[in-house]
Parts: sequence; structure tokens; C-alpha cells
Amino acid sequence: MLATRDRENAGGAGENVNYTFSVKIKFIEIVDEEVHDLLQPTGAYGHHSLNVVTNEWEGPVVNGVNWIPMTNQHQLADFFVNGTKNRTNRSNEFGRLNEKAAGIFSIEVTQIKDNAQSGDVNVTVSKLDIIDLPGCEVL
Repeated sequence: MLATRDRENAGGAGENVNYTFSVKIKFIEIVDEEVHDLLQPTGAYGHHSLNVVTNEWEGPVVNGVNWIPMTNQHQLADFFVNGTKNRTNRSNEFGRLNEKAAGIFSIEVTQIKDNAQSGDVNVTVSKLDIIDLPGCEVL
């Protein structure tokens, strides 16, 4: 979702402030110590495993996962439903893997506040992680 809004006098007398917003999402699954991107098409052999690396600024991050920009709330809901359909549903000798899989749906909203008069630009990034832990459905 990309939105722009102009507001006069938002920051004080006579100031012209422009706000720009963007939203992007990612949806990953962790199962048997492997991380999968649920929003990417799977190959003939299923999801490929992604690596977790340590970033100096963000801490542990998943390397190779794609953030997908959203244009509206319906698109966000569609991606969530499609990602949920891509969740693991196979079994191994110890039981169903979906009972051991954790899903993390992440939403990132970026707001850019541009004050045309003073030349100041402020960027605010907000993140929301919705986590589905194994075993939560039995509570």
C-alpha cells in the first residue's frame, strides 16, 4: 500500500508536510530447523531451505526471504491465505510435520514525513510479526 498525504500546518505555522506510507510483507515457516519462504513458488521438491544470518543492526535475519510490497488490504489478505496454503502438510517417521512447524507472518509499514519548508525528512518503520507456534491450537 503506497499512500501520500499532504498536510499544511501539520508541524506548525505555515509548514507544508508530505507523508508517504508503504507496506510490505513476508511469510516464513520454520520446520525441523529449516526456514522456508511461504510466498515464493515451490519447486518439484518443495520449499528450498533459507539461511539465518546475524545482521549487525537487526540481529538474526533470514537471508534470501523476499519482502513483497502491497498495494491494498485485499492483496495483503490474499497473500496471507496463499502463504497459509503453502504451509507444510507432510509427515515423517515421527508424525505430522505441520504439528511441529512455526509460521511467522511479518508486516512492515514505513512512513516518510517530508517537511518541504525546513527540508527535514523523518522515516519511521514499524514491524508486526504474527507468530503461529506449534501446539497453540490445543490450548
